[in-house]
Amino acid sequence: MDKFQDYKKVSSFVELVKDRVDLFEFIVSYLIQDKDYFVSFFKFNHKSIPDDIHNQSFYDKIEMKLQKLKIDELTQKMQEHDKQLKELNSQHDKQLKELNTQHDKKINELNSEITKLKYNFDELSKRMDKIELRDAIKMSLRYSYNALYYRLTPQNEYKRIFWEQLNEIKMILSHPKFKQFNYLLTFINDIQFGVTNHLNSEAHSENKQKKIENINKYLQNFCNANLE
Repeated sequence: MDKFQDYKKVSSFVELVKDRVDLFEFIVSYLIQDKDYFVSFFKFNHKSIPDDIHNQSFYDKIEMKLQKLKIDELTQKMQEHDKQLKELNSQHDKQLKELNTQHDKKINELNSEITKLKYNFDELSKRMDKIELRDAIKMSLRYSYNALYYRLTPQNEYKRIFWEQLNEIKMILSHPKFKQFNYLLTFINDIQFGVTNHLNSEAHSENKQKKIENINKYLQNFCNANLE
């Protein structure tokens, strides 16, 4: 290159294109003014290339063309990146949609499970209320029998069966001096007629699964037998 010095502006042209071309091929094409080379490599229109290219005017034309080529290359890269970004966004949207679908499905399943559990909890609460009410009524009447028996009829045989105790209470309260307790007689009649049967059914329903295995859990500490 040093030998050329500024012959036909070779050094200036080489400095301009050195990062983009094979220098030997360029110098040869430049010196012999091979228009086909410049059309092929720099995308010039054949007619736009002057017969004499060894001048500042053609240098400026190449500089502009190189800038345009660089812009075109950058634009193409930008378009490729934009295309890749759109593809990634499309994949992301697809994955996000799938995740949202799975999320919504899971939420619906959980809501359904929560609704089911809430229903079972409400039903169990009602059942426990009825069982506790039955036991509270039964214990209250047993207490009433004990109070009446030991205070009024200790000479009579003590009744241990609940239904016999009810008959004894009715007999005692049927005395005229206890007429203010007629409401209790009426209630005992209702019980004997079966008004509390639906409370018993909650504790002994055949439709409820019985967990006999819990016998060890709740009773072993109070039993002599090995409940295993």
